[in-house]
Amino acid sequence: MPAVRGLEDYLRTLEVVESRPLHELQGTTIGVDVFLWLRSNNFINKEALHSALGGLPITLETQVHDQLHEFHKWGINPLFVFNGLKYSQNARAPFSSSRSRKYAAKRKSAWKAMENNNIQKAIELFSGISGYVSISAQDDLIRIFSRWNAMIPQRNKTLKSQYLKEQKQIQENVGDSTITLPQPQYFRAISWFRAPYYAASQMAYLESQEEMLHASYGGCDLLMFGAERVILNIDFKTATYEMTELEFVLNALKVDLNPYCFIDTCLLSGFDASRTFEPLTLTDLTSFVDNSSSMGGKKRSGSRRNWSYKHSLEQVLKRGSGLGVIQDHLCTFNDTGSTSSYNSNYSASTYTSQMSTRSLRSIGGRSQASNKSTRSAINLNTYLRKNKMNPRVGSGNIDKMLQHMLTAPDENEEHENMGEDMNNGPEMDEEDEKMENPKYRAYMELYLVVRKRVCNAKVLSFNGRTKWYQPFKFMNEHILKQKKEQLKAQQTEEELKAAQQREAEEKDKENKDGNATNHGDGKDEEEETKNLDDTIPNNVYRLLGVGVLSTFLPSAILGGHLIDTTPLIDSQELENAMNSLLPLRQRVLHVFQHGMGTQNTVSLQRWFEPNRQKQLKFDADWTSAWAKQFKHCLSVIFHEKTMDSLRINDTKRSIALVTPLKMLAEIRRNHANEALFTNYNTDGQDERADISQIRSVGALLTAAYCGTLITLNMIGDSCELSNVAMALSMINKFEFETVLAIEMLQKQDLSEKVFTGMDENNKPFQIDSLSTAKYKTHELDHKLMAKRRTLRLLTRVCSLLPMRPFIDGKREWEAKLSHSLAAFNHVTTAYHHAIKNCIESSICWIYCNMDESETDSELVSPTFLKELALSLKQLPPEPCSAMGVLIQEFVINFAELNWNNIANQTNDAYKNELIQKQLQLLRETFPVFSKTQFAIQNCMQFFYQICTLVKELGDAKVLLNAAVAQFEDAYEYLRELGIWDAIYFMEIQQNHNRHQSTTNSNDENR
Repeated sequence: MPAVRGLEDYLRTLEVVESRPLHELQGTTIGVDVFLWLRSNNFINKEALHSALGGLPITLETQVHDQLHEFHKWGINPLFVFNGLKYSQNARAPFSSSRSRKYAAKRKSAWKAMENNNIQKAIELFSGISGYVSISAQDDLIRIFSRWNAMIPQRNKTLKSQYLKEQKQIQENVGDSTITLPQPQYFRAISWFRAPYYAASQMAYLESQEEMLHASYGGCDLLMFGAERVILNIDFKTATYEMTELEFVLNALKVDLNPYCFIDTCLLSGFDASRTFEPLTLTDLTSFVDNSSSMGGKKRSGSRRNWSYKHSLEQVLKRGSGLGVIQDHLCTFNDTGSTSSYNSNYSASTYTSQMSTRSLRSIGGRSQASNKSTRSAINLNTYLRKNKMNPRVGSGNIDKMLQHMLTAPDENEEHENMGEDMNNGPEMDEEDEKMENPKYRAYMELYLVVRKRVCNAKVLSFNGRTKWYQPFKFMNEHILKQKKEQLKAQQTEEELKAAQQREAEEKDKENKDGNATNHGDGKDEEEETKNLDDTIPNNVYRLLGVGVLSTFLPSAILGGHLIDTTPLIDSQELENAMNSLLPLRQRVLHVFQHGMGTQNTVSLQRWFEPNRQKQLKFDADWTSAWAKQFKHCLSVIFHEKTMDSLRINDTKRSIALVTPLKMLAEIRRNHANEALFTNYNTDGQDERADISQIRSVGALLTAAYCGTLITLNMIGDSCELSNVAMALSMINKFEFETVLAIEMLQKQDLSEKVFTGMDENNKPFQIDSLSTAKYKTHELDHKLMAKRRTLRLLTRVCSLLPMRPFIDGKREWEAKLSHSLAAFNHVTTAYHHAIKNCIESSICWIYCNMDESETDSELVSPTFLKELALSLKQLPPEPCSAMGVLIQEFVINFAELNWNNIANQTNDAYKNELIQKQLQLLRETFPVFSKTQFAIQNCMQFFYQICTLVKELGDAKVLLNAAVAQFEDAYEYLRELGIWDAIYFMEIQQNHNRHQSTTNSNDENR
């Protein structure tokens, strides 16, 4: 979430932040910034092992519900607003830094403690590096809010019954039937939506213009967007809240007559992609430059960074605008004045100047230092002569020289031309342009982009429409009007005529040039916003607003940058998986772009290739073929001859990811002699899909899953099913997880191999291998190796299953974990995201290809869209390693029972007693699980289903023999242990107990 650096601390020193009693907010409606709300309440920090376990926080739903109960208790009606799309410049380059290496070293120590079974120490170490609020955790709130709203009728019914009971009791005690008690405070549904871009701008718009909110709860960036009353903190324990008001803030900062100076100060201090302007962080830049010049370019030892919001504000007020502050330093290429290089994340030169050990593999394995020194020496003397620098001064500014030398000529020309266009800045002579600081030029360009977005923020209005919101526009117009009136009152008649003539001339000049920057000076709103980006269809904003679409890929398409940042556990296998997924990710981007009507190239930047950018170009031929296949499948499934038998619009029918495969297989069986699959006109002029038959969420999901399966190459031309699709059409359980497993198996990313991790210095090491100290005392026999291979394969397959159905969410994870499974979980998560992105791209394509006459149909109503979003949230959440850890402990403990001998010599009662002891041991080890036996049974059922599919696909030559062999070996090893027999016995006992319970219940009713 963007935040203004230092503003809140400075406002506290000015004493414009006051603490007030919480009861004042009773009966109010306040907007809540979801990201800041999650972070300020430490929902994530309360689970120390969350980052090590992976997936979503276990107790998040319980903690959120507790907070919602507090809002209800105090009579506060919250409106939760999520952050929306990110602009391209918001994305940071995925290069490793000293900070990331430091955290990697800490994680390494924590995992070492976990591997040594020192769980308490591992928890302490992990607690110091956890707390990151991921996008997935924020998106999961949509499901949590929906579950809360679903329970409201039952809660209110209980309150009503209690109220009537108490009233009746009082009436009986007093003997007066006319006595009535005050009505209880009934629960109200939670409202939420996602803003198009900044949540702060959305809440400020709802508060200041639409007057829908009494106040906004978030950070100080709300003030920059014109929010009138900002709540910075709510403490339910002390029954207080802290707030400030925009009027008091502007007066305290002395910008009440020029609010745009306030915006400029916030941007220079650091907001979003506009980081803190470096010259404002130096103690005394002018004296520092003079002294450094007299010292021959050497850095003064007493120099240090000393930044404050107050100093930034003083500089802006002194120069009249933030642009003036930047231009003061733009043409002073002071090499020693910068104590550290400012890396612009968005120029090609910066990426090229970065080096990593891993990327050296492709250039002969030369060392990092030697490559840097070689590159730094290119044209060094020419560069120094041009800028009148001596080698000693230049040696400390390699990054600047690289950025200057490696910048393309056309980029330099563009920078020079922008000096006059940007805000009509002062002209510079030729000598000054030669000395222009390239990093400050890059900063100015980015600053102006962010300023334009803040002064013209896209917000969601009514009926799913978007509009441009301009903070301080009317206030600034009123101030300018007052100034003009005062000036006119002081002028003589001749001076007034001259002023009017000058004003008319300036207006004509502005109309001719068309280059004036918007400072809120009273222009017509349409004229001010006509050149702003508005290419995204309104239906995309609708889908984003209710949570049907995630923000990652639409943001990448909008900005042209797709960035894969460094994972918590890096490995060679994860790099291989990302390379394997690249074609699928490209296809998903193509579908998104075709739906949104864009064809721009997306730049892919990955942490393991920091100095290489892959250009993902739009493939019009593939996308056109996909669209024709998709429309063909929809015409077959939604044909009038097949819809009734398939019950597509039946709201009671459950729709899974493989449901379209079952439908197509059934249609082929029942309509084999008809021309449904061949008589589809793919040469027609209309490229929009016929969705008139989609009248339910289930039908829409069927269409979306159909498009997903086409993207996954499971449905071909004429709706032909591949061998994989035919096999998947037969399964009735674990549908999403099975598709995920088969995709990984086809790309050889699901196997029993040992993982090769990468440490903080990019050096490879094997995770949980036989060479580790843990296994040095073991005799390396065939049985031990077979056991370890089986455990790796079994646990990895089972870790694809979600743990949510088997926990109550009231306890956090405090047990042992597997480093190997945690590393594998990153690979699983990458595939999980890819498949979900496939589904989202198909939904986006459907909504973007609606006819204009269908835009007001039931499909775009808020009720329908929220129901669709909730249905998608029922898909498995981000995977974690919990189920794999559980099944591993079960197998290790079960191997000591010698079940085969026990099964042949004892009765069922004794066998049941042994199994119950094993389950009790698991409950004590993993108290987070509330349904341990059910979890074990599901794990083994899922693994058996995967083994069966692998054998079938191996016979069809879809999977390699090596992949089939490892599953056969694992199945045989588990059979020798007697686990399959024990699982079958557990199911028999469970069915017997269920039948006995039903019989007893019927007897009692009789």
